[in-house]
Amino acid sequence: MKRFEKVASASLLLSVLSAGAAPAAPAAVVPSREAPREVVSLRAYLADVYEGIGSGRFVEGHEREVDALGRAAGLIRSGRLADAAAAVRSSGYRVEEVRDRAAGRTYGVLREAVPCRMCWGTFVIDPGQGRRKVLVEAPHPQSDLHTEQFALEAFQRLGARALLVAGTKRDAGGPVTKCAFSASDMARNDRSAFLAVHRSLLRRGGWVLQYHGFKDKAGYPDVVISDGVERKTQGAAPRPGAHLARLGGELGERGITAGTYTGGGRFKDLAATCNPVGAQTRAAGALFVHLEHKPAIRASAAARAKAVEAAVAAVDGSGG
Repeated sequence: MKRFEKVASASLLLSVLSAGAAPAAPAAVVPSREAPREVVSLRAYLADVYEGIGSGRFVEGHEREVDALGRAAGLIRSGRLADAAAAVRSSGYRVEEVRDRAAGRTYGVLREAVPCRMCWGTFVIDPGQGRRKVLVEAPHPQSDLHTEQFALEAFQRLGARALLVAGTKRDAGGPVTKCAFSASDMARNDRSAFLAVHRSLLRRGGWVLQYHGFKDKAGYPDVVISDGVERKTQGAAPRPGAHLARLGGELGERGITAGTYTGGGRFKDLAATCNPVGAQTRAAGALFVHLEHKPAIRASAAARAKAVEAAVAAVDGSGG
């Protein structure tokens, strides 16, 4: 009987102690990563993003905001999309993970939270690094008709690492810079978010293909190619790199005439010698290719496809 009482007392004491003890901590909950936004195609997605390009609006950015976009681009490239989103939260931008069902690829997109509030641009980055070390750019959307579409097609066909598209027309306004008619010209503005993103994504040995367009001119070929280096006289040093000759040859094989700026006055008006993107690219040890296309090339899907195939062949031929 006494043994039973001792056991009962011990059980009662254990119950009292258990009742007063703190409850066991629940297992830690690891937040799941938000699923990418599924889109029919990147083209359809960007058609919505580009809504404000024709607005004629442009707002000059503060240095800290511009730098934040550059940092965010680098973070997206490394697959750190959440950190990238935090970096640009106060800059009016957001980061969206987008899965292109048509292409079967997933991208990190750096875009304005409110379309064209500042009109700095939209930047599509492949966190998987892309199949080729190439950046594709369209700094004059709508101003150079069809170049934003041209650049998108090149980006996808090349499996490039990033697509950079300016957010407004080149003459949308803003203070005039050293080389620019307007600060909204992303091929001239040396303080832009466009340039900051470009700089962050640039890698030695890579290619930068920048798509432009010009009006028909007598005596000009379908495409004018330049590396952006100014040469006072024809053939002056430094000579254009072999990559330009290779690209010109690939275009010619596909029935597209091409001319290369080699100095002096011929094609100087389309040579991009005051392009800060080109200067940054060359300084980083990468290859800058400035491509000016006639209207007939830009307006034709078939001609654009041939030109893009030429770029693919040229990049692959150089080991890019």
